Order: sequence, then structure tokens, then C-alpha cells
Amino acid sequence: MPRTESPPPRPCPPPEAVREALLGRATSDLLDFLSTHVSDCPTCAAVVEETHAAPPLLAALREAPLPSLPPANELADLSSRLAGIIPPPSSVHLPDWVGPYRVKELLGAGGMGIVYRAEDMALGRDVALKVLRPGADRDPRYLERFAREARALAAVHHDHIVTVFQVGEAAVDGRSVPFLAMELLRGQTLQDWLRVNPPPPARLVARIGRQAAGGLAAAHARGLLHRDVKPANLWLEAPVGWTDESDGALPAVARMKLIDFGLARAADDGGRTDGRAGTPGYMPPEQTRGDALDARSDLFALGCVLYELYTGARAFPTDGSFPAPLRLTNAATDMQTRLAALIERLVALDPADRPATAAEVERELIAAEAEATGPLANRAWRTSLRRVARWSMMAVTAVVAVAAAVVLLPIHDPVPDPATAQAPANIRGTPHPFPDGPPDDEWCRNVTHRPPKEQFKLVTAKLAELNPGFTAKDASGWIEPELVIRFTLRSNAVRDIRPVRGLSEMKFFGVMGVPPDGGNLTDLSPLAGMPLKYLTLHDQRNLRDLSPLKGCPLVHLDVRRTAVDSLADVPGEWLEELAVTGSKVRDLSAVARMPRLRKLECDGCPIESLEPLAGTGLRSLLADIRTHRDLTVLKRMPNIERVNNVSLAEFYRSFTVTD
Repeated sequence: MPRTESPPPRPCPPPEAVREALLGRATSDLLDFLSTHVSDCPTCAAVVEETHAAPPLLAALREAPLPSLPPANELADLSSRLAGIIPPPSSVHLPDWVGPYRVKELLGAGGMGIVYRAEDMALGRDVALKVLRPGADRDPRYLERFAREARALAAVHHDHIVTVFQVGEAAVDGRSVPFLAMELLRGQTLQDWLRVNPPPPARLVARIGRQAAGGLAAAHARGLLHRDVKPANLWLEAPVGWTDESDGALPAVARMKLIDFGLARAADDGGRTDGRAGTPGYMPPEQTRGDALDARSDLFALGCVLYELYTGARAFPTDGSFPAPLRLTNAATDMQTRLAALIERLVALDPADRPATAAEVERELIAAEAEATGPLANRAWRTSLRRVARWSMMAVTAVVAVAAAVVLLPIHDPVPDPATAQAPANIRGTPHPFPDGPPDDEWCRNVTHRPPKEQFKLVTAKLAELNPGFTAKDASGWIEPELVIRFTLRSNAVRDIRPVRGLSEMKFFGVMGVPPDGGNLTDLSPLAGMPLKYLTLHDQRNLRDLSPLKGCPLVHLDVRRTAVDSLADVPGEWLEELAVTGSKVRDLSAVARMPRLRKLECDGCPIESLEPLAGTGLRSLLADIRTHRDLTVLKRMPNIERVNNVSLAEFYRSFTVTD
């Protein structure tokens, strides 16, 4: 019987043919071919993924005559119309292991990547594990993009950006596969929420916006631009256990996280590479033209999201054009003045008319949220958030990739105003009965899901249980409607601070010893990884090890009158104020890696030399300045304004050599 040879493999169709297929203008034969071909061909998968941002396609859609154009809302994200072209998750092979992670189930699959739910066997926690598709790992473009994601995600740690735990490479089915292990997110995207819910009240628009702005500020400060901010890339997170049976109060839910940094670019490439990639209707005019981008481009997209979130309508159409949007004062009757003005500035077509930094926008939105105080506008919003919380117990979504930007100002949470913040009285009474047991990870998670006032009581009661001699009257703090923002302990009896991990979003923390004896705190490991910005630990006579603070985004650190003898472990990237007065610090060379440090108090320390301070950006210094050599260093500090609590000019007039 004659041997039948297999037909030669069918070549890839031209990119134009793939784009036509996505618009429904292709033969059934081509569609059948693409339905199986795309999963094995990184080149065609790239065309599928990038089609939604291709300017030639958008131009073609505006031409006439055209056969049966899809609805405008579908054009906003053509990549979402690929059902049947990218294979469904059920067709993806499920490996048993990827490196140290045991794979449990598939969460999602796209043209480039696959995301699994996996278990971190070392820490006993579930993670979202992203790997490249088979075939994609042989394409340099995909490898470069995946590496860019990994670098960007690993560089940014912030409450409102998806967190990466590990970047690595592992052998899977005989091939070496790069992977990202990231936090497992529960909830849904803002886009999914908007499809079925009415616009929320102004106060919650401002809250969601300032969380997103905070995440952007952190990314921008690391030199990253997102370039694709839109509702589909904002994740609405809600705590497990908040259901319709709740009492109706709004806890710290709807925490927003930036996801999908796949179009991110570094600031040093000017945002020019692939400058037109993005989503029409959200990307600014300069991005549509392919011009250089900066932080204001991301802020334009955020403004479009806020406009849509409040009004229920898009600021700009999805065809890439930019007609003047409806003024918010006309579009929304109960819009607060500050919020309306800010959003209108954000969506300005000229970048020069927009706010300069995400940190500035974050501060504006904090003020707007305070202005829009009052009860929730409608029960529909509360019900919708409860629905998110229910879904979060079943649905866990995929993780993302990261992006490029401009180094901007750091993010600052303003010190709460005692006139508006709720300052609880000293809390008295017996320890709260829930939850029982040691303050381990499970205990802290349970506390996190409680209302803020109850969080404060639970943590205080557990501290009293673990630290004999400490009583609830030694604790105080500031509580806002959605979180405990400050927690302060004034006692010499505090040794074990593990319970404070239950205050997962706390920004201000302090354990102050009481002279003359001082406190006995030595172990700071419970603070590792917390989002602390202001930390006060003075008068702790045995405190020496600051290494657990690495990774905390500290802006202010006070370790006066402690046993600290080295600044090597102080996280200095964001630090603006540092007080080590009366400590055992001898060497100030670590100050050179604290680029934002503006105030230093180091008097009463056995400092060997002030030379490391020369050339720094310090504006205020408290130090034992005795010799002409010290004075010479002072004159080489270009920004110094105050020395030892007086103006620089006054200090020079009163300076005398003392040794």
C-alpha cells in the first residue's frame, strides 16, 4: 500500500488576516485553524493580544462603509472577544509541581501565560503562580516581556499593588520555565463590578481613587509607568466573611489593587517603545500618538476611570478620539466640588493641565473623601460590596505583569487630624473572648476582618494577655472608618508585639518606654513586611536589631535612647526623618543611601565623624558639632537650613570650638 505523507504545516496567516478574524470578517476555515493554532504559535498569539491597541485597526473601524460593526463597548477591549480563539482553561496541561510550588488548579490562561493556584509548601499558603505557555518560552519577545513583568513587580511593594513573592525558573515537563509567584487575589475587577452595579457615592469614588493613586505613586517612584490603567486592571478586594448577614456597616472592604503591568515601561526609555499600546477610551492623546509618556499619562487614565466610576459613562469614546467630556458638575448632581475639579484636571487633554504626580492626586483625594463625608448614598452599593465578598470566598483571580514610569515624589499618608479622627479613650475591661489562641497568622487574619474599633480592642487585649504588667490603659490610637491608622503603646512591660500584625494597614506605630528604667522590647520581627511609614521605638534600653524593618516603607523612624549601634539595616529608600539621639551609633555612612532624608537627630551618640553627611540633602541636623572639621562638613551640606534647633546663620554666629 503506498505510503501517505503528512501534509506540510500550514503557515501563519498574515497579521491583517488575524485582525479581520477578530472582527468576524474571516472564513470559517480560517477561524477553525486559528482556534487551535494560536495556542501553539507565540507570533499569532501576540497579534491577538495586541490587536485591541493597534492604531491601524482603530482607523479602519472609523472608515465607511463597514459591515455590521460590533457594539462600542466591545471595541473598548477587543482582546476580551477571543473566546474560541485562545483555548479554554480546560485544554491546558496541569503540572504537579513548578519549582517549590505544588499546583492545585488552573485559574486562567491567555495567549502568553497560564496562571495556577499553587501551594507554597515551605510557608503553607496558596499563591497565584504565573508561567509562560508552552511555545511562548521559545520566543525572545515573550521572554523579554515576562522578565520585564518580573522586574517591575519585584521592585514595588505597596498595599495597592499586587505583591510578588518569588521570581524563578523551574523544570516543567522537560523544559525550563520562568515563573512568578504572587499573592492570590479574591474579589473581582472594577470592570466586572461596574457592569452590574450603579455608580457609588462620591466618598467611595474618592476612596477607591486615592488607593489607586497611592499604588501609582509607588510604581512611579520606582521608575515605572503602568500605561494601561483601566477598570479591568483595578482589583476590588473584599474580606472573606463579610456577607449579607453583616450589620450593614462598611468595614475596610473594596481595597483597590493595581494589576496587569504587562505594558509597563521604565522611565529611562521615555515611554516611547510601543508608545501606542494601551486601551482606547483610557489612554491619553500623547499615548495614542506614540509620543513620550510620563506619570501624567497614567493620571489621565485614572481620571477616566474615576469619571466612569461616578457618572456611569465614559469620559471619551473607544474609537481613539477626544471630544470634550461632559462637565462633571452637569453630569452628577451630588458630586463634591473638590472631587469634580480634580477629575476634570486629570482628564485634561494637555498634560501640562493635569496634576504633576500621583502623590499629589492621592493627597487631593484624601481631602475629597473627607469633604464627601456622610452616610452611604444608597443601599445598592452596600449590597454590591457584600456580593463581592461572597464571590471572594469562591473566586480567586489571576495575577499580572508590571510596568514603566518616571521617578516621582514618595507617597505620604498625612498625620490624622485629631479634630476629625476618632481618638478612642483608653480602652478598659476584660480581654475580648475572640479570637482565642496565640497571635499567629490565622489569629491576625481573623482580627483583620473585624471592624476597626473591634480590631483595636482585640489587639490591645491580646497584648495585655502576652505582656504581664501591660494594661489596656497604656494603649491609644486613631481609628478611621475603614482602618486603625495609628496604634501607640506607652509602657515598659511590652516585650511581645505579635498581635499588632492584626492591624494589617496600620501606618503609625509606637512603643515608647518610660524613663528612667525604659522599655524591654527587643524583637521587631512581627513588624516585617508591614506597611508602616511612621515608627517610634524610643527609650527601649535593649533594642538593637533593626533588620526586621527592611522592606517597610518608613518615612519617619525614631529609635532614640536605645542600644542601636548600626544604621546598616535601616530601610532608607523612603526615609525623611531619622532620630538616633542617645543611641550607640558610631558610623553615619548609611545616610548616603537615604536619598530623601531631610532631618537627622544624632546628638549624644559616639559619632566618629560627620564626614558621611557631606553632600547629602539634609535640611535639619541635631548633632554634637565641636570642631572646625565638623564645621567644614556642615559647609559642604548644600541644603542645610537648621542646626541644633536654630537657623544656620544663628548657629554660625554662636559656634565655638569645644575640643
